[in-house]
Order: sequence, then C-alpha cells, then structure tokens
Amino acid sequence: MIDQKQIEVIDLLYKSILTPEKWGSLMDRLTDDLDVFSVNMLLADKVLAELQNSWTSKSLLSNFPIYMEKKLYLHEMPMVETLHQTSQGSRLVHVDEIERSHNQLSDNKLDLSYVNQWVLEQDGITDRFISSLNHHVSHSDHICVCFHQDNKTNLASTVQRGNLYLPHLANLVNVSRPFLLLKARFNAVLDVLDRFKLGVFLLSNSGDLIDKNEAAKNILDQNDGLSLDVKNRMQLSERSANETLYNIIDKVTLGSSQVKGARRARLIAQRPSNSSGLLLEVSALMHYDLPVGALVIVTDPDQKAIIDTSHFTELFGLTPSEQEVCQLLAQGSKSNDIADIRSTTIETSRGQIKSVLSKTKTFQQTELVRLALSINIPVDEKP
Repeated sequence: MIDQKQIEVIDLLYKSILTPEKWGSLMDRLTDDLDVFSVNMLLADKVLAELQNSWTSKSLLSNFPIYMEKKLYLHEMPMVETLHQTSQGSRLVHVDEIERSHNQLSDNKLDLSYVNQWVLEQDGITDRFISSLNHHVSHSDHICVCFHQDNKTNLASTVQRGNLYLPHLANLVNVSRPFLLLKARFNAVLDVLDRFKLGVFLLSNSGDLIDKNEAAKNILDQNDGLSLDVKNRMQLSERSANETLYNIIDKVTLGSSQVKGARRARLIAQRPSNSSGLLLEVSALMHYDLPVGALVIVTDPDQKAIIDTSHFTELFGLTPSEQEVCQLLAQGSKSNDIADIRSTTIETSRGQIKSVLSKTKTFQQTELVRLALSINIPVDEKP
C-alpha cells in the first residue's frame, strides 16, 4: 500500500516533467524516502547526443565528475545490452546479479570488480541496485540506488519500496524526452536571439512553458501586457487577446495533416502603459512531420537593437575616428550630436561624416544605416 510520503514523491515527480533542471532535487527526495546513500538516473542515446544526461543526488556530486572523468562508465557499458532483460522492465537488481546474468547472455563480458572497489573506497558504497527504465534500439534509461556501508535499512524492503517508483520514473523520462530534445537544441538559438532582443518562449502542445531566453525574462519583468500565470503559462493582459493566443497555439500544433502555411500566426498584445503593443509570432516546433510544441517570439518595438559597424574599419579603410563617427551615424546621431559626444567642433564632425560617406560610397545617413543593416545584423553586445 502506498503511504503519504510516497504519494508526495510521486506528485513531485509528475510536477517536474517539464523542468528537468529540478530532477536533481527529485533524486534527493528519492534518496531521503528510501533512506539510502544516493540515487542517480542516466539517459543514454546512441542517435541524439543532446539527450545524453544524468541526474544525481547531492551525496554523489563530489565524486560523480571524477567517475565520469576516469571513464569508469566504460566498465559498465556492456550491461546496457542486457539490463532490460535482467531487470525485467521494473525491478531493481543488485550489480552482482546483473554481472552474472549478463555474462550468461552475452559474449561481451562484464567485469564490475574495479568499479565496485572504486565506489567503496571513494564513497563507502557496498551495494548498488540498478534497473532499466526504458529500452529502445536507439536509447536506454537507467536508475541506480546506492547503499552505504553504514546503512542500517533492510535491503530487501528498501528495494521493494524503490521498485514502486520505477514505472513513474520511466513515464517521467518518456514524456519528457521530446522536451529535453527541444531544450537541448534550442538553447543555443535562444542565446543568439537574446542578442536581437527578441523574447522567445518554448511551449508544449498544450501551452505549458518549457523554456524562455533572457530577453523574454526582461519582457516579463516589465509586467506590461505579458506575464506568467500561477501555472507558469503565458498570460496577456487583455482577456480576448489571451484567448486568441491559445486558440492560435492549438491551431498551429495540430497534427501532420495541417498545411505549412497554417503553422504560423501573429497577434498584437496591447499594454496597460500605452506603450507600443508587443508583437507575438507563434509557430509550430516540428520533429520530423509532427508538431511537438510551439515557439512564441515576442518583439518589443520600444527596445532598440544596436547596429554594429565595427567591421567597417577593415571593409572600407576607416580611421579609428571615422569608425567612431560611423557608429554614431548608424545609431541615428546628427552632426551636432556627434560633435558634442566626441568633444569636437561641428566643422570637424562634418568633415569626418563626409569622409565616412565617401569611403562607404553612400550619399546620406539613411543609406549608411541601410548598408550597416545589410552587412552587420543589428545585435546587442553580449554581456
């Protein structure tokens, strides 16, 4: 029979489906509930390197990086081949039994003696129980429960209690796998879009927030037209606009039969401050031919990106002074402003402006800006 503590752990488990950054804390909760030394979970993927990951309780954090650095996991890799058979899907099995069973089933022999000795010397771990959570030809997920030499709990009853969590952990990883892939693949993109001052929100098909970039956080901090509700979902200040947003999300994340043109839509979110409305572009995130989520890009018209003209020195042979003037021109400064900023006379500024326009073969400031935009995409400087 499940007790209240187990119910709380399972509740926490399902609440963290879209927040893998909290899975380390989940391992701590499992460690506490089972009263063991540590619990760690590993995702191995032969095809999608982005999905290779592990989470461990705090008690293992000091030595786990050493374990990885020494590549001790290579001693244990052969067990992946047969672990799903040994653990029969939902059963924690002692490593000694895993080793015996594997060596009976496979010619790729397994010898865990070195690893077992190492974890004993480093962390005082005497018993390890491992189970396969999910097994596929391309990927496999595992959980490991470790007992310390001073552990007073009964191994059999603790393992039985741990077995109860296995199907829930398997479900956690299975459901989260597409979101883990999305986050891994889009983190670099989110970082780039930060520099364009474009707010980016990654959502599941149901509209739950998976991730957001720094620019999105800045927009949220303004609390002007866009916020997150108590369920951590995007919320527009206008009720009708909010309903439109989620209708669009539903529409763009329909099945594969939908035409491509219907997978993108825009709307304007008005702001209580009467500042310019936020432009939201919603599009489907596709995995092969199926939508696995939605991407919402939010543009704040009041945020001005910096036009970088630093490469003009090499491209057009500008002097350092002319480069400074060129940068100020690209940002919209006039000759009087440039003279004040650079503490020069208006005549000097006009002469330098004329030289910049001549070298860049432009005839007025607007053409120079257009040239800057075509050569250097407007990005903010990386902090």
